[in-house]
Amino acid sequence: YQDFKQEVSRLCGTDLHLYKSQQMDRRIHSLMSFWGISDYQEYLSVLKTDPRRYQEFVKK
Repeated sequence: YQDFKQEVSRLCGTDLHLYKSQQMDRRIHSLMSFWGISDYQEYLSVLKTDPRRYQEFVKK
């Protein structure tokens, strides 16, 4: 999970460590569940390749 947050921070330019852990974890899992994604590596890959899902992630 920490590696995922670091990679997403680099990808988005936003330090996810600045957000409350429980809130961020809930948000990430909610989006993963909504899109049927089961692990962080898969979600990171989706964020890198799917502009729609990336925008949804950064807007919430």
